[in-house]
Amino acid sequence: TALPPPENERVSGDKPVRENYDSLNTQCNYRFSMKVNKGNVWINEDNIWVDGVKTPFVKIKGEQCRVVDLIKKDLRSVKIAPSDGRKKISSKDEQKIILEGRSPDFRDCMVIREFIDLLELEEPSIDFG
Repeated sequence: TALPPPENERVSGDKPVRENYDSLNTQCNYRFSMKVNKGNVWINEDNIWVDGVKTPFVKIKGEQCRVVDLIKKDLRSVKIAPSDGRKKISSKDEQKIILEGRSPDFRDCMVIREFIDLLELEEPSIDFG
């Protein structure tokens, strides 16, 4: 099953209810999938750089592949995993099987942006010991 759009914070009465994720990686994947599903993510093929070269293609196992197609495949390789109540996604090994041995590196690069957004949501705290 593909990842559904998450409810990052629901409201129960007057209090926000935080989602319960298995890991920070899972939380970032859910948040990114929400943006994709809402149509808030797009890629300009005129602005793709691979190994310092501006090109929409990359060579994988001797074959020219469109980077956008690889990103789409990477995003589709993430599935909901069975869990004990916490939101969980498929393992990297399971994703590699779907991608025929290839690691979902392009997705990882896009999802890591969610980590930056999460940092901006947190209240800054300074511990002076």
